[in-house]
Amino acid sequence: MNSKQNEITAVRTDQSDKSRRLNTRNINHHNYTLTLLTEAVRCGLISDDEADSVRIGITNALESSVMTFTSGDSSSVMTGTANSLLHSVLFATDAYLLSLKNDYRATEELRNTKIPHLYELGMKQLKIMIYETISLLAKCRAGRIATVNNNYNNTIDRQITDYLRTYNIATNAHISCSLTYKPFISAAYLDGIYRVRASALYLSYENDFCSSYGIQEINALYKRWCDQNGESYSGAKVNIYEIVYTSALLCDYLKKEHGTLTLSRSDCELICRLLGDCDDEMIGNILRNTASHLIYGNGEYNSRCLDIILPRLIRVIKNGNLHNIIPIETGV
Repeated sequence: MNSKQNEITAVRTDQSDKSRRLNTRNINHHNYTLTLLTEAVRCGLISDDEADSVRIGITNALESSVMTFTSGDSSSVMTGTANSLLHSVLFATDAYLLSLKNDYRATEELRNTKIPHLYELGMKQLKIMIYETISLLAKCRAGRIATVNNNYNNTIDRQITDYLRTYNIATNAHISCSLTYKPFISAAYLDGIYRVRASALYLSYENDFCSSYGIQEINALYKRWCDQNGESYSGAKVNIYEIVYTSALLCDYLKKEHGTLTLSRSDCELICRLLGDCDDEMIGNILRNTASHLIYGNGEYNSRCLDIILPRLIRVIKNGNLHNIIPIETGV
């Protein structure tokens, strides 16, 4: 074969490889098994016959789930229940395939392993998530903030535990719960045990950060926030970490004594004078540099939270209204 023929063969091979590449934009992690299957068929990694076998396997796994749901008394259920059970089956299968962290490996598993077995592997993966959530909850309790906020206390003491007690991965793997106290970064985009585990993880990060400040400082700050916003001490709908982190950031910018979370109206006015004439990017850079001094808790989580906090913070600083969102100590 001459060099020209080699070039033509190489081009054809490259084109063939490209046609068999998964387009990740067509794969949805919230519906991973089915969207991966569709995409794998489209690009030729799974044949139509193999896809039919996968779909039959899903039906078989659903039938097994129905028998579990009815304790073996019936092989049929209402349509709504069947849809929920199907969702649960696919959620468990998704859990295993996603744990491989590689779309091509997941495709091979989907092509070569029977769905009922993938379902079993998925349930084992979800059990691991349950144990991880239990461990994270224990960490949350050990490092809890001593607060009168009932939403916080109920979430850590009761709600997550109640969810874990009733979570049935065989029939309700996709079911989540609504927590009355939520971490600053929402986990609402996740379902099932993934959402609860993420919430427990985020709360543990928030507790770790807050533990670097005295509880008297935190409670004084919290009560100032409640007074300023007209909410009760026991039922305030506020994320404690958010107000602690924001106050700590601004106190550090003013070079206040380490550990203080107390800001006065005059402190807020000073910050507005110092930063108010800067453009948004400069204010952001200055506060990000200040945030680098706050090494407590999880740095990546703190950075993600700062990205959420900054736009509002920059806006009120430029408008001279910082005192409207910061719990200020009155009379100072």
